[in-house]
Amino acid sequence: MQSIMRKIPLVLMFTAGICGCAVAVGNNDVFSVGQKQLDEQQWQAAQTTFSTLAQNKGDKQDAALYWLAYSQFKNNQPQAALKTIGRLKKQFSTSRWLDDAQALRVEIKDKSGDIGEIEDDELKLYAINALMNSSSDKAVSLLSNIINGDSSPRLAKRAMFVLSQMNNKQAFKLISATAASDAKPVQQLEAIKVLGLMGDKKATQVLQTVYSATSNTDIKAKVLRSFMLAGEPEALVAVAKTEQNGELKNKAIKMLGNLSATAPLLKLYQDPGFADQRATIIKSIAIGGDAEALFSLVKTESDPDLKVLAVRRLGLTSPSKSGEKLQKLYIDNNDTEVREAVIRALFLQSNATALITIIKQEKDPQLKRKALKKLTLIDSDEAIDYFSKILNSQD
Repeated sequence: MQSIMRKIPLVLMFTAGICGCAVAVGNNDVFSVGQKQLDEQQWQAAQTTFSTLAQNKGDKQDAALYWLAYSQFKNNQPQAALKTIGRLKKQFSTSRWLDDAQALRVEIKDKSGDIGEIEDDELKLYAINALMNSSSDKAVSLLSNIINGDSSPRLAKRAMFVLSQMNNKQAFKLISATAASDAKPVQQLEAIKVLGLMGDKKATQVLQTVYSATSNTDIKAKVLRSFMLAGEPEALVAVAKTEQNGELKNKAIKMLGNLSATAPLLKLYQDPGFADQRATIIKSIAIGGDAEALFSLVKTESDPDLKVLAVRRLGLTSPSKSGEKLQKLYIDNNDTEVREAVIRALFLQSNATALITIIKQEKDPQLKRKALKKLTLIDSDEAIDYFSKILNSQD
């Protein structure tokens, strides 16, 4: 998506009218998009997404800074990543992301050949990493001591990851037992995470048992994320159907969107028991990028608010998949709210060509003005050419 925040000079003509035109996509939705970009190794796109989120104050700003540093590192910008880690430590001295950030810092410096004083934890990290090449019970025992002892969270997390890479039944039992126990919260959460990264049926079964056995919503939320990491839409659907906690039910639905699991999402949408979650389902389908599914909902949905929401969320899909159909929807629909939603969707796509077509054809001054204001916010040659012709007009 081209930048939509760099304004061409003509935007100054409309300053009073466009102050509220920033992209109104919720932080949670944008965070999910960023996570999906990370999963797909779209490092530059993820860097842009988390850089934007890191500017917004909120409960996920520290997480956004960590993932920004991670994406910068993966995008071959180690110095920028270290600078971002420093910013995270300075702004959020008690953040739970600091341990992950410190581990990432060690990895960055190690890869760049940085030579400096070796701290005790860093030395132990090397020792833990060395155990990854072993699958012996002795290695498992050493890692068990790290996890169950008084080691720092950073060492415990790394030990858990190394265990997950071992082809050893005792290692899997230790991870499973740690995931089921709340005696050490940091280790428990890490165990749940690595079970998701394993991505096999045995790990999924353990996660399902953990989910059913706990009443802790934070643990349940972590398990849901692990279901997503494991690529297990069936497990997420099962939670969505049985979970009584509305927030967790919605999280399961959002994770289905991250997996682009359109078919089960559409089935849930048609289920009368999910009437209250239909807006969340629409947003999740949009995160998955399925334009066809959203258009099908626009055609069949009788609730005007849900129809408008589906149209707006089409703005998060590729212009090549939905641009022409959005234009046709605009022409074929006389509902003002739907037309306004189309304008907003085209703006989110930075689809200047389609907006110019609408501006030229629209007779309603209010709608035409809305389209013009959105066009001033799009950085594209088409927009500049269009406004240049207006400025050069002799009429």
